[in-house]
Amino acid sequence: MYPQRYRIICAFISIAAFAIAASLFVFGFSKIAAGSASLRNVTPYGFILLTLGFILIWQGVGSVWGLVFFILSAPLIMLVSLSLNSLIYNFQIIIMIGIAIPSYLFYKKSNALLLEEDQKISRIQEEKNLLDDRLEKDAELTEALYFKLDRYNKLKDLGEAFNAKLSLDEIYELTIDKAYEIIGKTDEAKLFLVTEDARDLVLYSCKSKQITASPSKKSDIFDKWVFNKRQPLQISDITCDFRFDYKQNKEKPQFNSLIIVPLIIQHRIIGILRLGSKEKGAYAADDLRLLDFISDLASAAINNARLYIKTGELAITDSLTGLYVHRYFKEKLTEEFNLCKEEESKLSILMLDIDHFKDYNDKYGHAAGDKVLKGITDIMRENTTETDILARYGGEEFVVLLPGEGKEKAKSIAENIRKDIEFTPFILRRQETKITVSAGVASFPDDASNEEDLFKKMDFSLYKAKKEGRNKVCTS
Repeated sequence: MYPQRYRIICAFISIAAFAIAASLFVFGFSKIAAGSASLRNVTPYGFILLTLGFILIWQGVGSVWGLVFFILSAPLIMLVSLSLNSLIYNFQIIIMIGIAIPSYLFYKKSNALLLEEDQKISRIQEEKNLLDDRLEKDAELTEALYFKLDRYNKLKDLGEAFNAKLSLDEIYELTIDKAYEIIGKTDEAKLFLVTEDARDLVLYSCKSKQITASPSKKSDIFDKWVFNKRQPLQISDITCDFRFDYKQNKEKPQFNSLIIVPLIIQHRIIGILRLGSKEKGAYAADDLRLLDFISDLASAAINNARLYIKTGELAITDSLTGLYVHRYFKEKLTEEFNLCKEEESKLSILMLDIDHFKDYNDKYGHAAGDKVLKGITDIMRENTTETDILARYGGEEFVVLLPGEGKEKAKSIAENIRKDIEFTPFILRRQETKITVSAGVASFPDDASNEEDLFKKMDFSLYKAKKEGRNKVCTS
């Protein structure tokens, strides 16, 4: 179809042409009545205007209005013919009929072409809209992929950062910081660690935006659910989750949605990592999966750090008693001795030897001998401080380094240890057995001026205690 504006213009021109032609004919008729032959002069112009209007109305408006124009024009033409007494002017009607047929065919053909073009334009517009939608979806997908790629790059960097950490405290802090940063959309992040008895959770670290109330240090029903189930948890709205009655919490939660994952090492849970948001539905399934990846990386890093620490401890401690080994003790002795010389302070050393230890092994077996060694270790720890350095020097020999202590204080400590051992019953193979020890004490600067002589004096004092009947403390 022609545009509406074009149809209106054609109709307007046709009506104007008809009106002007009719006016000319009326003007001509008036002149005839006055005795003038002016009608013959204006007739050609009137017919031209009628023909022009006829063509425009058929081609621009259509057959219906073309017929209306023809019905109005034909009587007017016949009236002109009668007025001029010449039937030749009726031939104009035949001309108009002849014009109507090609004009109508032109109208149909042009409308068909226009309709086809409109359909093409509609199809093109539809395809354009589809392409626009596809481009918009592709842009959203590209943005989502870039977002995921950025997250996984951060995850990769986090894995490398974990590999560079061997301190447990640093790993814990890195875990909560990166979880808060990478996941985003979080008002509060918490890291809980399992207590030594593996029965409860304690808050290790918290990272949050500005929240009115201080974050709770206690675990709640959501944390305990993850702790007991050992599986991740996602909640979009805590008020609508049928699994939990959040009103059981003594403190009103400062969040509406959360994700929580456990930290697991060798099927044993060591803690949980939790993110909370005030917004409902803040976290998607991808966020939970990503947080689970972070917990896996953190768990592996924690396990590696613990193994590293354990390996270091095994290198310098005795596996049975947990005391330092002979080599490490010698290193600490040198270090402490040099420090005491610089500060001009005192330093004492004492050595214990289990009396007749071989007899206990022969009589009760090596397992019983190990029990005696552990028991004596516990008694030594009870009678010394954290600054004192305890070591297992040989099979049944123990040595204690006492920085800052003089000879009398060292002798008193050795005597207390000896008495406690003597009066502590040891049950070996269901038999109560008494254990005794001999001890030797030496001090700097009273007994020696160098490390080697100090050790010799201590060894001599121990030999003296054994020679004098054992179960006693001797000094040089």
